[in-house]
Amino acid sequence: MNKAVDDAVRESFLAFAIKSFAQLHPGKDLEIHDYVKLLAYHLAAVARGKTRRLVVTLPRPHGKATLPAARALLRSYLEAQIRRDISRYLARYCPELGRAPTAVKLRPLKSLWGSLDTRDRVMLDLALALAPPAALRYVVVHELCHLRIRSHSPRFWALVEKLYPEWREQRDWLRIHGQALKAELTRLIQSQPHG
Repeated sequence: MNKAVDDAVRESFLAFAIKSFAQLHPGKDLEIHDYVKLLAYHLAAVARGKTRRLVVTLPRPHGKATLPAARALLRSYLEAQIRRDISRYLARYCPELGRAPTAVKLRPLKSLWGSLDTRDRVMLDLALALAPPAALRYVVVHELCHLRIRSHSPRFWALVEKLYPEWREQRDWLRIHGQALKAELTRLIQSQPHG
């Protein structure tokens, strides 16, 4: 990735980190401001072949609580970024479908990319925050189409095709890179087992 993209990622993460800290600790001086700034400075999206990888480098010295706090902050950041993108897709496709989900939830999922429950709540894999926007768009469109057709019938796929003609390429991309994305999310936001 180029320097402008790295700088934009760092700036976005820094703004998010400071805002989050201020909300959690209203009225408290930002004593950790310099630390958060260092952490944000070291946050970078690194291109490795066709796979994007997010790297967080913690400046030294740091205490025992630093890594869990950094993981929680990174998870919050990824959730905020993906929610922004999902909101745009909902605004684009829900009026055309004439239906909208009652809620959108995000969490790491073991095998699925998304699901729609009987109460019309969409569940999406947080690992999609690390995927290209087109792959996220495909999964959102796929789940929204289930609001009209609850099966994977030819009618369902025709509706997906109508809303997002490039869906096949994105489905194939997720099949090829999906496990690596899920593993990367786990590496970034979940504690590693000891022993």
